[in-house]
Amino acid sequence: DAQCYVEMIDPKAKRDGDFHKFNTRWKTKDCFRCTCSKQTIECCSLTLTPVGYDQEKCESVFDVESCSYQVRGKINPLQRCEVESWVI
Repeated sequence: DAQCYVEMIDPKAKRDGDFHKFNTRWKTKDCFRCTCSKQTIECCSLTLTPVGYDQEKCESVFDVESCSYQVRGKINPLQRCEVESWVI
C-alpha cells in the first residue's frame, strides 16, 4: 500500500494515547489505519488526496472526521468541483 509505514514496537509504549492489544486494528487521529502484531505496528493512510482539478477556481478542504477531502469552489464553497483523479 502507498503511504504505509512499519515500525518495531516497544510493548510498554502507547500509540495514539492508548495501549493496543496484539492483532488489533484502529484508526488514528491523523487518519491512518494501524495494525499491531507482537513485533511491529503497521499503519497505512486512509486518505485519498485530490489531484487534477482546477486549482485556480477550486480548493480542497480536509475533513478530519471523515478522513476525506472535499473539492469546492473558492468563490462559492457550495459548488462542487470535478476531480480527475485521486492519489493515496
